[in-house]
Amino acid sequence: MKVVALISGGKDSCYSMMQCVVEGHEIVALANLRPEGKDELDSYMYQTVGHHAVEFYADAMGLPLYRRLIKGSSVAVAKDYEPHKGDEVEDLYELLKYVKEKVEFDGVASGAILSDYQRVRVENVCARLAVTSFSFLWRRDQSNLLAEMIESGVEAIVIKVAAMGLDPRKHLGKRIDEIYPYMIKMQDKYGLNVCGEGGEYETFTIDCPLFEKRIIIDHTELVIHSDDAFAPVGYLNLKEAHLEEKPGVSDFSQKERLKGVPVLRSLDTISQIVETVSSEITSSSTCCAPEEESLWSLRPIDPGLKPDIIEHKLGVKMKDVTFIHLNVMSMAEFAEVNSVYKTYFTTNPPARACVQVPLPEPLLLQLDCVGSSAQHDRHTMHVQGISHWAPANIGPYSQAVRVGQWIRVAGQIGLVPGTMELIGAGIACECALSLRHVERVLAAMHPGATLRNVMSCVCYVTDEHYVPVARQHWRQGTRDVEHNYGESESFSVSVVLYVVVPSLPRGATVEWEVTAVTDVCLYTSTEFTASYGRCVVRSRFLSGDAGSRFVKFSVESGPDARKDIANLSHVVEQLKPTPHHSWGHMMVFYLSHKFTYSEVKKAISSALSTHLPDGRGTLSVVPCHALETSGQTFSILVQQPVTA
Repeated sequence: MKVVALISGGKDSCYSMMQCVVEGHEIVALANLRPEGKDELDSYMYQTVGHHAVEFYADAMGLPLYRRLIKGSSVAVAKDYEPHKGDEVEDLYELLKYVKEKVEFDGVASGAILSDYQRVRVENVCARLAVTSFSFLWRRDQSNLLAEMIESGVEAIVIKVAAMGLDPRKHLGKRIDEIYPYMIKMQDKYGLNVCGEGGEYETFTIDCPLFEKRIIIDHTELVIHSDDAFAPVGYLNLKEAHLEEKPGVSDFSQKERLKGVPVLRSLDTISQIVETVSSEITSSSTCCAPEEESLWSLRPIDPGLKPDIIEHKLGVKMKDVTFIHLNVMSMAEFAEVNSVYKTYFTTNPPARACVQVPLPEPLLLQLDCVGSSAQHDRHTMHVQGISHWAPANIGPYSQAVRVGQWIRVAGQIGLVPGTMELIGAGIACECALSLRHVERVLAAMHPGATLRNVMSCVCYVTDEHYVPVARQHWRQGTRDVEHNYGESESFSVSVVLYVVVPSLPRGATVEWEVTAVTDVCLYTSTEFTASYGRCVVRSRFLSGDAGSRFVKFSVESGPDARKDIANLSHVVEQLKPTPHHSWGHMMVFYLSHKFTYSEVKKAISSALSTHLPDGRGTLSVVPCHALETSGQTFSILVQQPVTA
């Protein structure tokens, strides 16, 4: 893609350009916002200190530089952003809108590392201009990232400090390679962000491998903003500078300039996963949370149904939806389905898992939704920028939604984040990469969260021979987490189902859908086995101190499985609500070649009416090709939330 780079003069925006180039994109222009009549501006969005020397970037890079005065201020400061007159974000929109009239581009690069505030607003502007946001530094480990910048030839000096442990008279003007060891010490001592992401310090880049000319700072002015005894604030005014030729650099393309430079690439992600899988081989719908006030299912989507009609019929609000299972008859129809689906949601859409299942005619798709009216306690992660962190969700669904202590993660497949293409190295590599995505999303939603926090998981695969591979990777992932926590720590053994379906998005071979909790309590696992004629029901109850209960039933039928469908009543009978539970939500996966959709739904519904006439909950019946074992005919997942 042709990319416009948002630059502040700092190391992060500079390194973001390098990341774009090594991924095959071309920087075609630079864009910068600056204050009027002052050295710097108190802004939530932009680094403005050092703006006097940003003009040198145009000649240093050999690219056009477009600049605009910051006229707005931080007006709309909520976690989400909608266009707001007078906000400084609108200055960015107007700047890029103007650039688009002058230069053809389809992507914007920014240097955001950890700020959701900045990321959300840059993505909002990009969406309005119909361009892609590139944020390759997003959620990188800051110690590793700064070391990588230094090793890759980014030469930047510190031009502002504003944190305990940093002294303007001592640290201003130092290069980042000089201050790196000290920042590591300050991270351990005071918890400072090594890259300065918390505003601890700002930098100005004077050289990097992309520059055709090096910026030489001739004269600076030290300004002490606050001489606080514990955290003094000061900055350098870059008063005079000039450019110095770097012979021969201009003869090379941007990509050629970075040849051999140790910048993180998507190929490195692939190599890491392949090496991990090789090492392991040689060495060895929906859930309802206690806080949720409503749980409901939606019938197959109809293009003629408008959100307000659905809300009226169901007595709920579309904005309250937190997770959706989207089961389609054919992935070939997915684009058309998605075009209708996206009209139902705008900002912060629900998380989603999408699979192809053998639905009975005339059903083309099936929607299963969970919702919560506790909007005050809802947190959504909808990262739309391309990064090395996890797959971007440019479409109408979020990576995860948290309501209270419950986290629902969108179905994760083995996409390489930097390219948004499948890793393409087999089922084992897809398992490893997609599980890494799950862990990274969980950690982003709640610091420290891992697979240890997962209470229930549905693993979809496209071939029954992939089940053992997926199971091995899940067990390996949870063993690694358990080992990291130590044997003395309690470890929650998740309820996991393996379901074989015809197809998954992007031609993936595996997709993980998990529900996790933020507070890990002591969980006890109880297992039962019961026989009803030739039908065997294996039950596993996972109960926690918080009161929720996750239940998995595996039903193995005899030679004439159709006669044993009546035994599903015994499954439901085990779910009689206790004083602390409703029967919650039930997902019934069944073999489509043995049973019909209508008879399974009828049998389960009848059993629910008989044994749980007053119970609260919903039912989702999902056909599939195969289950975890060859003799299994039903796999049932139930979450029973606390009701008292």
